[in-house]
Amino acid sequence: MMRGSMTVNGSTIPQKGPTAVGVCTTWRGFFDVRAGTAVTVRDSSGAIVAVGQLAPATVGGYGSCTFPFMLEDVPLSDFYTVEVGRRGEVTATAADVTSAGVHLSLGGY
Repeated sequence: MMRGSMTVNGSTIPQKGPTAVGVCTTWRGFFDVRAGTAVTVRDSSGAIVAVGQLAPATVGGYGSCTFPFMLEDVPLSDFYTVEVGRRGEVTATAADVTSAGVHLSLGGY
């Protein structure tokens, strides 16, 4: 199993009100990062070994939204590349994946 998240910083609108608890909307060039965006994992040979999607976001501080993901049945590999949508691949070691998960971010302060 692979757990992780994609955090969008500074380009989000945390929604307010009784029906919008924990809801975030991305903007300013980050519209493509939202619940349902594809998460693709490749092994060290470059083969796609898992595909999933981002779950609904949790609201963080300073205008950030964090979209978690969890992929089942990810086979063992020396390292992995993880891509959210078409935002480019990020490499993670097997040790990173098993200890802390894969945590990606976009935007900044």
